Formats: sequence, C-alpha cells, structure tokens
Amino acid sequence: MPVTALSAPPARPAGFPPPSTPLRFCHDDRYEQADAGAWQRAPGGGPDGRWEPQTGSEAGWLADDDVRYLLQRSAVRGEVGHRFVPRPPGAFLPGARIDSPSGLKRLDFGPARSAAQYLMDHQENRLVPLPDLIALYDENAAYDFAATLPLDEMADVLATILAEQQRPRVSYEESAGRLYARYERTLGADAPGYRFTFECLHVFVLSTAPAGG
Repeated sequence: MPVTALSAPPARPAGFPPPSTPLRFCHDDRYEQADAGAWQRAPGGGPDGRWEPQTGSEAGWLADDDVRYLLQRSAVRGEVGHRFVPRPPGAFLPGARIDSPSGLKRLDFGPARSAAQYLMDHQENRLVPLPDLIALYDENAAYDFAATLPLDEMADVLATILAEQQRPRVSYEESAGRLYARYERTLGADAPGYRFTFECLHVFVLSTAPAGG
C-alpha cells in the first residue's frame, strides 16, 4: 500500500466527526474543514506550532491551540466535515521498534487515555479514521466501530497484528504520541493467476480524551 505526501486536497469530506484531539501534533499533519479549506503544520513552528493555510483556506495561519480547539469542538458537537489527517510515516516506521506483545505492555503512554485508529485509504491514498474507511464499503456497519479505543484494546489489536499478520512491523514514536503497524496481506491465494500482495498501514494517534464515540 503506497504512502504519499499529503499535498492534494481531500477527494471527499469526512463522513464522521473527528475521533478525538491528538495528544501531540507533528509537522506535516493536516487539519481540514469542508467549507473553509485546509491547513498543514509547518516544520520548525516553535512550541506553539504553525499551521500553514493550503489552497482554498479562508483564514490565515493557525497555532496548535487553535487546531486543538477546533477539533475538540467539532468532536463534541458531532460536526462532520472536519478532519485531522496524521502525517504518514516514511519507508521506515519511526520510533522504537516493538517485536512482541510483552514489549507493548512495557510502554508508557503518559496522560493518554485512548487512541484513534487511522488506516490507509486506497482511494484517497492517505490516512483516514477507521469509521470513514468502513463506510466506503458499508455505511451502516461503520457506526458499529468506535471512534477511539481504550489503550488496552489498542494493545490487543497490535498484539494480533504481531502474532497473525505477514511480515509485521510495529513501532512507538513517543515524541509524536503515535504507534504504527505495517504488514502484508495476500489475496487470491486460492485462485491461480490472481494472487497479489499489498501492504497495510495502521496509525494509532494517542489522545487524552476518553475512549468511545
């Protein structure tokens, strides 16, 4: 599954409210409003952060506190059309590598209480929240998936990836407040001539908000 830069505008607005407010922001994260444009976090923005307006944005630069407030408000009000898009990792997953479920248990997540799960959307070629991705195939089923997970459930998902998936790679980037998982899946194993392998990417963004939603 390819991972590309987040320079293009979204193909469609978010179908669900933002899952939660990230514990931390990183350069190249994006914040998008369906009616107002998009902002991307610039590198070297200092402790307050600087979010640069992209093409179509009606406002000027934003700070981390501005984006945090807008995401919190839209999550509480259940406003769709707002989207946080985490920066995708490069070819190598950043942070400390995790090779076993026991390694997950030793991690310290600080004040985090939950994690929002993002997956790569093949159509948009970028990370989207799990409910938005499920809705592409079954909109009704998407409402059965919580916007955020308790940390122990996140650890269970990662442990399952490590135990059951092909070529799993998991890491924890503490400075970004994110966990990453990559693995391979093969389709068409029972159909000669149609077998192909692709890469899956999960990004868990830690949050201080309670799980659920």
